[in-house]
Amino acid sequence: MRLPFLKHLLDSVSALATPRRIMVLGSTSLLPQHPELGEPGQPLELSPDADFLLEPVDQNIADMLKDAVGHESGFEQQHGYYADILRPVIAETLPAGWESRLHPVAGYDNVFALDPYDLAVVKLMVGREKIWNCSGRCSG
Repeated sequence: MRLPFLKHLLDSVSALATPRRIMVLGSTSLLPQHPELGEPGQPLELSPDADFLLEPVDQNIADMLKDAVGHESGFEQQHGYYADILRPVIAETLPAGWESRLHPVAGYDNVFALDPYDLAVVKLMVGREKIWNCSGRCSG
């Protein structure tokens, strides 16, 4: 996913739900500080989704957003990317103090991205292997 696509999703979710705050979690939380990661040949280029935690969110808002901009929506069919609206219970999987380390996303007063170190901790704790399409270009 490229940074302009993430911003398009943020604008769409904001217009539909008018949340007080949006937190970008998951791998796409890296894009606001490192937009190059979404460029061709980079690790996030083919990531089709962005994980958002909204405040407030309830089941009706989550269902409406899934239909409007979620997986298998017309939005995804038209643009090739979509939003995953997370439930507040996801915060239980995040490291202690994560909210104090959120980074503001430029251009938005109410959007914040997960700190890269918190993202790394979550990925390590979950233990799920992430498949990156690096075509031999990834180093680590």
